Amino acid sequence: MDAAVGVSNKEIDLSLVPELDEKQVGSIRHIKNLSNLPKNDWSFMMPYLPMQEDHGAYRYQLGYMAFALALGHRHRLPAAPALFKRTFENLIEKMVHPEVWLYWRDTSRAKGHNALDAPELPSEVDPIRRDNIMYSAYIQVMTLMYHALFNDDKYTKKDSIEFTFAPIMCLYDQHVTYGYDENKINNAVYWNMVQSGYLGVACEPYCVFQICNQVPILGFRLHDWLNGGNTAEEVIEGHVKAWQEFGGALADDGHYITFIQTHTMTAAQGETWGAWSDSWCAMLMNTWNSEFVRNTYEKQVGKWLEPKKDGAISVVIQETPDGMDIPLGAWGDYGWVVGCLSEMGDEANLKGVLEHADRYMNPTWHNGGYFYPRNDDGRDAEGNLIAMSPTIGNAMLQYARLNVNDGLKKFYEEPWEEGHFSKPAIVSAPEHLDFSRAVFLPEENALVATMKTFNGSNTPVEIEISNVPEGKKWLLSFDGEDVARSDGSGLKTSESVAVQSENSCLKVRFDASRQTTMILQFI
Repeated sequence: MDAAVGVSNKEIDLSLVPELDEKQVGSIRHIKNLSNLPKNDWSFMMPYLPMQEDHGAYRYQLGYMAFALALGHRHRLPAAPALFKRTFENLIEKMVHPEVWLYWRDTSRAKGHNALDAPELPSEVDPIRRDNIMYSAYIQVMTLMYHALFNDDKYTKKDSIEFTFAPIMCLYDQHVTYGYDENKINNAVYWNMVQSGYLGVACEPYCVFQICNQVPILGFRLHDWLNGGNTAEEVIEGHVKAWQEFGGALADDGHYITFIQTHTMTAAQGETWGAWSDSWCAMLMNTWNSEFVRNTYEKQVGKWLEPKKDGAISVVIQETPDGMDIPLGAWGDYGWVVGCLSEMGDEANLKGVLEHADRYMNPTWHNGGYFYPRNDDGRDAEGNLIAMSPTIGNAMLQYARLNVNDGLKKFYEEPWEEGHFSKPAIVSAPEHLDFSRAVFLPEENALVATMKTFNGSNTPVEIEISNVPEGKKWLLSFDGEDVARSDGSGLKTSESVAVQSENSCLKVRFDASRQTTMILQFI
């Protein structure tokens, strides 16, 4: 290239720029693969129980896949919205499929968990209007996460979220469609919370689970961040006061109360419900009540873990109650524990639990994605835990790999720092391109991205980089070789990479069949 353009760059030490390992890259790819499956194709996702009754339900898988992507984008690859945005849309599209929410037609009048003496409630098909926080909170947060992460208000449009059930054979009285949007869902959840006296919105009739009511608090905070207001603070103040009626968040045994039975106003003791109840609640509550959660965590974590040989650590699993047709591990203890370990930044225990999963739980590469297939067998011949539910294998182990210490808490406090959307970022990329780096370095004034097609395709790929104003001086390099530069008045390129500047964007076309690192540095 002609050096006379007069643009030079400051050397960047890539060893100081964090990079995802292959399992982290594969975790994102697996979620993308599942999100791209055709409508009503639930390959690798089908849970053990019908009617979405266990923690392998689609709502939890899809919800925590979205959480994993949000954490991965926010903390690991902030300059690659193109990697995450379409996948997020796909997950939301799947979340509103009837297969995910129609269970509520029957569950809405169920009287489980010793509420058989309570009055029967009418059937409710609309999954948002009454109760059902185990679903409504996740679609609430997913749409608000999307808005916050990508600065895109598409789900604020009227009826942008539609719940439609239209059986061809007209098996029921009528076809139904319920039109919602991001704000309407948030408002419905809020008023359900207010009507409960801030105790929390029921999952199933007469059962207010403490865990599920942590999720909408995150939603209220995101709504406040996007729109102004202090709904989250209001709800937290009322929620804490309401739970003081039961002695606070913890039961007498030092474990988190799992749920309140509202027909008798009694609390379910936490220890009965195992490690999943403590760890899941702690993981989510850390967003707004971190000091309390961390103090409690130190007293609980040893009860969840079972050290094994050679550095592996297993998880103490809740045994299946007699007479219940559900395999060991289906409550997802392993996944909620590993998610909590990642949120607490407990690197030693997190490493051990991931080591156990990689050693005994059939880690699998499929179509470039890394996951753990469902396994209904509880233990192997040597007694090692091998049980795997789809929520753990498709979402929570991926979540834990992509999270950072206080990752969800940091997202709660500030989804993005001020000025994030004015920084250069990769806003368009082909579906088959993986990223292990994508970050803007303010001190070096440079965008760094490391990329590779997951399928080895040698067809050139094209990416689009935003926020590259006309008149800016910059230098573009691939693997240390300068390929394009601008002196502010003109553009010069090499033959190896095609570069086009238009409307404050750069379109860059290159070969990504092998891993390559791109640096766009502004002078």
